[in-house]
Amino acid sequence: TVIYLPEGRGWDALIARDGYQLLEPSLFLAGGLAPGQAPLALQEAERAVRDSHGAYVARVMRIEALAKAGRRREAFADEAAILAERPALQHIYVYLGMIRLGLGDRREAADRFRLALAMNPASEAARWGLQRATAPPAAAPGPPP
Repeated sequence: TVIYLPEGRGWDALIARDGYQLLEPSLFLAGGLAPGQAPLALQEAERAVRDSHGAYVARVMRIEALAKAGRRREAFADEAAILAERPALQHIYVYLGMIRLGLGDRREAADRFRLALAMNPASEAARWGLQRATAPPAAAPGPPP
């Protein structure tokens, strides 16, 4: 459940205590973070990692925030740790692929999408991502399904 509360109307203490201002783990869409949002997103992602005791989606949120903040080495180290753990969650590989695609790392993105498809050959998101990652730039398909 997501509840939007306006600032400045008596809810500020609750928002400061419990609210995610920018990121909501259950609504996360990899590759959608603008670089200007990175500092706040990183704060919230680190809180999500801590509060979720290291849930994969929270860790992926942190990876994207780090990458968009220009801290790619740290982001890629965190990504390597997830890949080494080999989570049995195809959507995590799709998220990592989307992040890599957004960074222009098409070969790495394709590898992540292939991992997702190995787990779930019917994944439309992974198939779309792989198609986009391997297509010539001018021929890349439109938005994801």
